[in-house]
Amino acid sequence: MNLWMAMAALAAGALLLALLWAYLGGDADGLVMGADKAAYCAGDAVKVTIRNGANSKATFGAPYAIYRWVDGEWRYADDLTPDVWIMVLYVLEPGRSFTQTVLEDAPPGRYMVVKNATVGDRKVELRAFFEVREC
Repeated sequence: MNLWMAMAALAAGALLLALLWAYLGGDADGLVMGADKAAYCAGDAVKVTIRNGANSKATFGAPYAIYRWVDGEWRYADDLTPDVWIMVLYVLEPGRSFTQTVLEDAPPGRYMVVKNATVGDRKVELRAFFEVREC
């Protein structure tokens, strides 16, 4: 195998890893949030899971925002994002995970959940992507 083939294989692997992180919502200092499934049927409960792969505790509250893909851009879905939240602070130890139901009955479409968190002393924004289909 020559140098060019090795570089091409490395680039392909990096692209695959980047696509995986995009699907999972990205890595924010070892903290990752992803939908439990890539696609749900209309009427299904949609859940996201936060996994702490960091070396320090992560903290976050209950709030999140739902965005819907409309006309080629992400738009805030105020009809699907709750208006009232409980005041709670979740502490997620390294190696642990937390699952939260974010939607109960969404119409078909592409969605993104955005949630703010803190890892150590750094603020991060987590994202998870999924689709709702008629089944």
